[in-house]
Amino acid sequence: MKARKLSLLIACAVLLVVCVVQGIVKSSDKVKYFTLKDSPERITIQTPAETVLLTKEGESWFVGEEKLAAKESEVNQIVEGISSVKALDKVASKTEKTSAQYELGEGKTIVVTAVKKGKTVRTVEIGKDATTSSQCYITVDGKNDIYLAGGNLKRIFNKTQEDLLQPAPEPVEEEPVEEETAATVEL
Repeated sequence: MKARKLSLLIACAVLLVVCVVQGIVKSSDKVKYFTLKDSPERITIQTPAETVLLTKEGESWFVGEEKLAAKESEVNQIVEGISSVKALDKVASKTEKTSAQYELGEGKTIVVTAVKKGKTVRTVEIGKDATTSSQCYITVDGKNDIYLAGGNLKRIFNKTQEDLLQPAPEPVEEEPVEEETAATVEL
């Protein structure tokens, strides 16, 4: 009976040690959020195809230097995406080799820059998708750390100027009005 109690106590002690070790390892493996306190007033999205400028004036967002009206829903997604970036894990440090591996080099990267009061408050470089399209590799604020980011950042930020323009209202076709001719009746 003593041997059985002793083996149970040893098994409990081993399980306790395993739980403590896992708790320590998991506590260092936390998701990191890069958040902005204030909403940006200008966002530049540089894709391999083009550069798109979004500018906020009052409560409205505009696209390009011409300041054309922007789609509110699309811009809201972009503002939310740049204001809170979810980094699941650091995967590497940026070197020439890792930049090529994670497609964080010129010609393949999407670079999103947020500006508030003339000062850059966030820059995110978006590289290739991970094994799932809802994750990709990024760097934040010019640092050398490469993160696996949660959320489909490429879908949010890979936009053209045309994608962000508010569609022009369709012209209303007026039906031709037939002129009634007044007939004069002679008596």
